[in-house]
Formats: sequence, C-alpha cells, structure tokens
Amino acid sequence: INVGDGTYTGDVTIAKYGIHLLSENGSGSTTIQGVAGTSAEGTIFLTPGSDNTQIGDIGHGFKIVGFDSANPGTEVAAVYIQGANSGSKIIGNEITAAGDEAILTEYGAAVSGLTIDHNLIDGQTFVGPNPAGQGSSQQFTLWNVPRQAVVISTGSSNTTFTNNTITAVTGGLNASGQEQGNSLATIDSTGATITGNTFAGTTDYGSDALRARGTNTVISGNTFDGTNMA
Repeated sequence: INVGDGTYTGDVTIAKYGIHLLSENGSGSTTIQGVAGTSAEGTIFLTPGSDNTQIGDIGHGFKIVGFDSANPGTEVAAVYIQGANSGSKIIGNEITAAGDEAILTEYGAAVSGLTIDHNLIDGQTFVGPNPAGQGSSQQFTLWNVPRQAVVISTGSSNTTFTNNTITAVTGGLNASGQEQGNSLATIDSTGATITGNTFAGTTDYGSDALRARGTNTVISGNTFDGTNMA
C-alpha cells in the first residue's frame, strides 16, 4: 500500500498477513496522526495474524504520532503489536510518543523475528511539563506516570533493534519538584541483537537508557549519550 504525501488523522489497523505500508516520499512528507478513543490501541495497530507486516522503509517511512489513554491501566502506543506476531518490520520512520509509548508489544506475547531499524523515536511519554508520581509502581493506577518509549516484552524472541535514534523524553520533575522517570527502552527479547543505536533521550529518577533482560542477547556498537540522563 503506497501512501501519498499529507497528514492523515486517524488510526490504522492492520489485520492481514504480509501488508507493506509505504509512503511515497518519507517521514518528512507523510504523517499519520493517531486519535484516542477508537477501538485501536495504537496509531498503527497490528492485530494477531498480521505476520510479515512492514511499516515504512528507508526513504519511504512515516511520521507516526501516538496518543494517550485516559485510563492509566491501559497502555497505548504509536505502533502497537497485539498478541503473537512473526517476521514484521518497522523501518525508516519517525515514531513520536504523545503521552504513552512509541513502540509496544504485549507482555508475554510470542513476537518473533521483529525488526526495528533506522527509526527516530522521539516525543514524550507523559502529558504536559510534569510527570506524575515518583517511581513506576503507580503507572497502571495513577494517570500521567511516564511510560517507557520502547517496550519489547518478555515472550518475544530474535528481535533486531538496529540503527535507531531515541531522543524521547520519559522523565523529569513532578509537580513537587521530585525526580520521576522511566526507562527509554526495554528489550526483553531472547536472542536479541541491539547494535548501532543512539540512546540520547531524557529521563530521571535512576532510570535506564536501555534495559535488556533476555538471554543470548548481543549488545554492541551503540552510543549512550548521558547528557539528559539526570
């Protein structure tokens, strides 16, 4: 599916095998602006059975802008992969968090062979100038506790996360002036390859640029810029 230049307001649900969604002229020319309150849990929402989906490519990606959920118990994302998925690719996009995650796979879901390559991951995972709370223990009960920008959850395998730049804001000072934050990225896939990325986001409260807890994971050749890691 080739998409012409422009800004498209609405959420895109992909529920078929092997769809390739490409822009004609790249993320600088084509924006998908997510809308809260629809049945989709992401601006681009991959349902079970959407194996081998490809979102974007080098020079043919999108600016994908997420949205926030009013319910803290519900996570949403600019790109949300629901349930099991195999062989999908997210390449060459600007993926913007807007109050919640930028990229998310569901906890425990069997997501295998996911490739995330040459994306800019930016935006902010909470709303307004100040995040709520302190620490992540209340993130599913208290609205506006900052989320992580990228979550590839336990249950996934053989994830390739390469050549991405993360500049997202996932923390700061709460309204009482206390440090608050969450990790920039958690990649808990077994057999993951995490190479050539730049982690240059902003967070606070002892949070991580990268948390990777899967076995047989290769982490090499990345740049960790701590300038904004308070």
